[in-house]
Amino acid sequence: MWRVMLLACLVALCAFPQKKKPKGKEGAGPDLVVVKMEVRREQNMIVFDGVVRNGSDHAFKGIVLYFEFLDADDKLISRRSIEVTRLPVEPGEEGVVEAQTNAQARMVSYRLDAEDKDGRYLTLDRAGPFVIE
Repeated sequence: MWRVMLLACLVALCAFPQKKKPKGKEGAGPDLVVVKMEVRREQNMIVFDGVVRNGSDHAFKGIVLYFEFLDADDKLISRRSIEVTRLPVEPGEEGVVEAQTNAQARMVSYRLDAEDKDGRYLTLDRAGPFVIE
């Protein structure tokens, strides 16, 4: 009887192979590290000042940050893309974020998202939401 059960278990394991994790991603850190990010109101504008670092082990073909502005209920109001750089960013290199956009009265916080210039999603160490100062 136990042989039949063992055979059934082996057949089940062979018939439904487990998914393998991609190599190199186990315990891997974020693609982008937010070294510094200040988002503040200045009159009728939202001003961005920050620094992001390539935290991966490979170069990116440029960096695009997305600022998603949220209301008091964490609902998306608007989204703004900022091209940090078009140039390749090697591991450990940093990019500077300096920009501004029109403010809306309901904007109280923001969260971050990122891609490289080819549209490949980049993970962040801190994505938010963060309060607008």
